Amino acid sequence: MAKKESLIFYVSGRYTGQTVEETDINIRHAENVARTIWRAGFAAICPHTNSAHFDDEANYLTFIEKYMDIVERCDVVVAMIGYQTSLGATVEVAYAERLGKTIIPEIELDDYLQSIQRGNERRDIAGRVLMGA
Repeated sequence: MAKKESLIFYVSGRYTGQTVEETDINIRHAENVARTIWRAGFAAICPHTNSAHFDDEANYLTFIEKYMDIVERCDVVVAMIGYQTSLGATVEVAYAERLGKTIIPEIELDDYLQSIQRGNERRDIAGRVLMGA
């Protein structure tokens, strides 16, 4: 049987809101995007949930630099709706583009995940046929 494609997705979008409540809404939105990816059978890195409310743990620039390190290790970056309103997310997406990573707009994520899954199913069928199953 063919091995399922092991892509790692990075969720990039606005984190900081005008209020704590708005920040929490942004975190939950990113979490939902990450859950969609996990349900589809892929790994998702979601910085929003990884360092939620860590505001006193490091400065803003440190967070951006460290998450850029993680972007380097991911295969696909999901650009959440409105990511352009966030300096950090804009930097992440621009850096990912410079690295040649695949950038998927959030509104296209479901279709992208389905296309990968269809490709994996085809490889699985081909593998079974070739193995005589």
